[in-house]
Amino acid sequence: MKRHDLCLRRKSGYVLHTLRRALTLVVISLLLGGAAMYFNPNSPEYGQDQIRRGEVWIDMVGNLRDVLWVDARSWDEYRRLHVAGAIAVSEDKYYIQIGSFLSEWRRGRDVVVYCSSQACASAEEIADRLRREAGADKVYVLHGGWETIVKNGTIPLKSGEGR
Repeated sequence: MKRHDLCLRRKSGYVLHTLRRALTLVVISLLLGGAAMYFNPNSPEYGQDQIRRGEVWIDMVGNLRDVLWVDARSWDEYRRLHVAGAIAVSEDKYYIQIGSFLSEWRRGRDVVVYCSSQACASAEEIADRLRREAGADKVYVLHGGWETIVKNGTIPLKSGEGR
């Protein structure tokens, strides 16, 4: 065997040995991290019931002051049934409907935006626009959306065009 071949074998053996050690350390780290997360009593619960920044549970709405409800669903859904006193501000009619919001809202008033379901992104989009474009500072998205309102049953509802 030539000296050059022997040298290459040693180098490749060293590289494989180093890669095995690195992979072993990564696997051990992942296992320890997973175990720490699983067994830690202070770890947060992840999943569908996890509330995100800027959201409120329906039970938290009662703690807010003088709530102005904003319905981010379509105009047809709003007319069928909505929270009593809610203002319709949907993505497709935002610039037409924003005037109604501005006439009812005043600085410091809490605003809760809801959409048709938890998966609906319209409520977050409307909330962002109200913060950014209307200067509303206390704007929250209702976790669970319209379905939560209906299931809760304690918030008064109204049909028709509203205000």
